[in-house]
Amino acid sequence: MSNYWNRRNYSEASTSAGDLARRGLVYVYSEQFAVASTGSVAFNLETNGLPVEIRFYEFSNDGEPIYAEMIENATKTVYGSAIQARNLNRAYTDTTASVMKAASGVSGGTFVISEFFGSQKAAGSAGSEKIISLSSSTDYTMIFTNLGNQESDVHMNLGIVENEPAAFSLVRENIT
Repeated sequence: MSNYWNRRNYSEASTSAGDLARRGLVYVYSEQFAVASTGSVAFNLETNGLPVEIRFYEFSNDGEPIYAEMIENATKTVYGSAIQARNLNRAYTDTTASVMKAASGVSGGTFVISEFFGSQKAAGSAGSEKIISLSSSTDYTMIFTNLGNQESDVHMNLGIVENEPAAFSLVRENIT
């Protein structure tokens, strides 16, 4: 029976964010940006044919409250250079199939998830280890809206896994 539990533990641990990072499969999009008073800043993540999972995210700001939301397949204009993702295992390449760029003129789409962080004149943060499985060949737009009357600086860490290998199947011993 111990063989079953060893294999089960390995199966579960092998797909945790930490173990995936050790195998060079976790990338982080990290960006600092200013959000003007009552304004918004948006980023678009294009999955480019691979299944992508958001394994963790951390958002923080220095003052005004920020409302962040993710929209699937919104109408938008994508512009500028791609934001470089970094592999958490520095022995592996930083190359990803997904691409994140700045976006503007966002409308429509399907709401996926939201966060609220900060409060009037107080810095704040939001973070989660919820796994959000994204569809392949789909755009996901993240919109950060300043709900206050002064500019707020925001920092985002978005940890993704691309094309994660399937979990090892559990092996049951024949106990007769």
